[in-house]
Amino acid sequence: MPNYLVIGGISSGKSSYAEQIVNDVCKVNKNSKIYYLATAAITDDEMYEKIRIHQDRRPKDWTTIEEEIDIVSRIMEIEETNIIVLIECLTTWLSNLIFHKTDVDYNTKKLINFLATNTDATIILVTNDLGESVISANRETREFQKYNGKLNQDTAKVCDSVYKLTAGIGIRIK
Repeated sequence: MPNYLVIGGISSGKSSYAEQIVNDVCKVNKNSKIYYLATAAITDDEMYEKIRIHQDRRPKDWTTIEEEIDIVSRIMEIEETNIIVLIECLTTWLSNLIFHKTDVDYNTKKLINFLATNTDATIILVTNDLGESVISANRETREFQKYNGKLNQDTAKVCDSVYKLTAGIGIRIK
């Protein structure tokens, strides 16, 4: 099954674009069940509001799975085949891995291997492009940008289609 990557800056329209890809795939695979894998935790009022907006926008027949760390295992727990899984978002997931002091290399390799061998699901991934940002004076931020860039590159390699979002406009780059 195909993998899609939707990449862009913060508030570039990535989520809405990824949701439209889900709808487009559903037109072809009418019997597919849709799963929305949410990686964000509610950490403050602003994040609560952002999550609420995303929830309100999603159709009620989509099944939401909340998972901050082990996203691959959660997908593999789904018993159906011919499913569509929208993962929102890899950058938040990466920050969760770092915050919870889990093995970033192990978990990112696990995801890439899953994507490369996946035959049961259409996977649509959303991620932030931090490569167009300034180089931070903060060592931890530079390290996060490095991990995020590597994750995005590795994910793009195993995705069939990659879309870059700028100002709500998606351009297919692969």
